[in-house]
Formats: sequence, structure tokens, C-alpha cells
Amino acid sequence: CPLPSTMGGWRMMCVLLVGVMASEEEGGVLFERGTVESFDGTMLKVAARENNEAKTAVIMPNSWAMPSFEYHVPMARLFGRSVEYETRGFYMSGGEIGLAGPADLQDVRAVIDWTFRRWPDLEDVALCGVSYGGGLSLLGAAFDSRVAKVVAYSAWPNLYDELNPNESPNRMWASLLLRLGAATGDESSEVWRIWNDVRTHENLTYVREWAAERAPAAVSDKLADVPVLLLSNLDDGLFFSQHTFTFWESLQSPQKAIIFGAGTHAQSEVRGLLGFEFQEDGPWHRARDWIEGKSCSVAQQRRVTFLDVENGDMKLDFPQWPPDAKTDLVARPRWGNGKKKKNLFFFASSPFGDLVFDDDDDARKAGRKRPSTTSKSIHFGSSSVSSGRLPIVKSALKAVTKLPRADLGEASRESTSLVFLATGAQQDDYIICGIPELRGLAVVPLRQSSF
Repeated sequence: CPLPSTMGGWRMMCVLLVGVMASEEEGGVLFERGTVESFDGTMLKVAARENNEAKTAVIMPNSWAMPSFEYHVPMARLFGRSVEYETRGFYMSGGEIGLAGPADLQDVRAVIDWTFRRWPDLEDVALCGVSYGGGLSLLGAAFDSRVAKVVAYSAWPNLYDELNPNESPNRMWASLLLRLGAATGDESSEVWRIWNDVRTHENLTYVREWAAERAPAAVSDKLADVPVLLLSNLDDGLFFSQHTFTFWESLQSPQKAIIFGAGTHAQSEVRGLLGFEFQEDGPWHRARDWIEGKSCSVAQQRRVTFLDVENGDMKLDFPQWPPDAKTDLVARPRWGNGKKKKNLFFFASSPFGDLVFDDDDDARKAGRKRPSTTSKSIHFGSSSVSSGRLPIVKSALKAVTKLPRADLGEASRESTSLVFLATGAQQDDYIICGIPELRGLAVVPLRQSSF
């Protein structure tokens, strides 16, 4: 049948699908759907599931434009008691989409109230969500002391930095999300007005104030008593991993951990939402362990994990960050086309130890182990990389296929550079974990274009 072309069509399809999901019965499992009345009379659609008499209930706000059964699989397989709800303005919930505004935070409180009424023997609740739901989870925990733990996957620290990174409007992602929101809910006129101001670089002082009201980074001090687990995908072009890591480092939480996945926005989480996460150290199993207290030990207060690109297994795990072990690395240029140019310089900060720059091939062949200079970075300049033309798709495909990809486009058609890393005279493989910086980039337009 054709896809529904109107808001009513989308909502009717959602109701039919929800009816199918709600009709499932399992022995000893309680599953119900209902509504929660918020502070201003707005009705929010909720679903509750009880697999056992857990003393902590997990509350999960929906992701942007996702229907209420988004978390059905984790609710069924991982959590004892759980509640998911459609946030204000989306699908069958009333009100307008305010993008994590004050009304949305009041909604979180109303759902928490409803959850305690639903299970009077609860000791506390945890907030857990992906993307929009992750941001609301962080904000909700900051303003309600009943929240004992937070799991926020692919969330934002500050919307201004994501919508306008480096004062450059994030046009592709913003346009996509606004159109999805319009198709699946009732967006407020303020949301569009904010984006128009960002796009035209007008009223930015007001935009910053608007974003600060919705910024977990602005209320990180209120999370000082809450264990926080974050996840960020390294190719996320919507909520950038470097922003998330900076926010994570600023948290004063008693226990905190962060997972770095591969691919684009929310890609690492989708596997578990669809029921294909079978690894005990996958993101959703980690979420369960975090909420149950299994990953909140003193020995893992600052845990950093990198997931494998291919299958989502744990690839690198640091129980404490920064790690104690330090390694000096030697770097030299290697050209893909056999040509060698001068003025090669590469910048990459290393938290592990000194990066050693040595571009003397003759010296390396002679087995010289003593580097010429030592610093915390390497620099390069006359290089070339190639890029696909579909920003979201290429990031997703990279995580699945592991095909080489870069994001700067073809900087030069004449030469290509790679960087080879080794210790001393031995040529071993290394993985460098960090956030690269780009300096001294000159941009020459090939043709005039208008935005």
C-alpha cells in the first residue's frame, strides 16, 4: 500500500502497528498502554511493561520522529520494569514539539509521577533514550532527584554547537529533522524560527539563549550525583562525538562512562533496537548493566569503550581515562602514488604519550631509533583525500563495509598521502584514539555558489 502522505495517515499507521504490538501476550508479563496527563492538561501516550518486580523502572522518551514502540525489544528482553512514551507533539501525544523546552521537562516529571503510581514499590527510576530521547533523559535527570541513573545515547550537549558548528549552519541534518518532525508531529513555529535565524546568521544571541535552556552541558553540575552512561558514534554529523566527549569530561558524576561506536547518528543503537544485538558488551546490554549497577563499580568510574566497526563487539576498553600506559610513536609520511613532496605536516593530539616526528627515510632504513623531534602532535599539509557525496549514507556504509573514506573532498588531484606509525625501527599496527584538529586549511572555490 502507498505510504501515508498526511499527518493523519502517519498517525493511523502508527495506531495500527501499536495495536499489533500491544496484542502480544507472554506468560507472566504485564503490558499496557495508556495516557499521562501533563502539567498543562496535555495528554501523552505511554506504554508500560513488567517482566519482573525490579525496584528500578526505566523510562524512555522516544527519539525524534520515532513511534512509541521504538524501544519494544529492549523493554521485552533487558529491563524488568520499563515505560516508553511519545514526547510532546509527536504521533498520538498532544501539544506541539518544542525541542526539549521547559514543557518537555515538565512532561518527564509527569511520566515519572505516573510510573511511581503504576508501581508503588519502586525505589527509583532511570532515564534512558536515544538522540532526542537521550537529551531529554539528561535534562530530566538534572531537574528531578528521583532519577538514579541516566543512559543517553547519541544525545547533544548544546544544540547551538550542533545546529551551527563553527558558526556554519548544519543544513543537511537540520533540514532532514525538521521535515521528519513535520511529517510525524506538530512542530511549533519557534523551532522553524530558530533554524531560520541560524541559517541566515540572525538573532544569534537569542538562539544561544534558547539553546542554553535546552543544553545538558549548561546543567552538568546538577548531574553531580547521577551515574551517567553516554554513547556517541564517531561519524555522527548531527551531534558530534568531540562535543559529547568534552561534555563527558566535564561531568562530575560519581560514576560515568562513554562508548564510542562507528557510523553515523544513532547507528550503533539501531542493531539492538531491531533485536540483533547478541553481544553481552553491546550498547543495550551495557545500558541494562549500568541501570542495574553492574557497571557502576568504583573500578570503572571513568570508563571509555570503543566498539568494533564490523559487529559491534567491544574493541578497546579503558576502565579509567586517561589511561596510565603511555607509548611514544614514530610517524613518517608514505605517499600513495610514489611521489614525495615537501611541507608534509599532520596534526593529531595524543593523550597516551609523545608523538615522534621523523621524515628521514634514509635514517629509518639505517635503523635509527632516536627521533629528531618530540611533541604531542604531528603536522602535515600537502595531502589529498577523497570523499563520497552522500554524507549520511557514506558514514553508515563505512561502519558496515570498512571501506576507506574521508570527509574533506579531493583536496588535491595530484598526490595522496598516508601516515605510517611505528615504534623505533619496528613497523607495528597501532590504533590512535583521539580527536584530530585541522589547522592552516586554505579553501579555493572552483565556482560561485549560493546558499
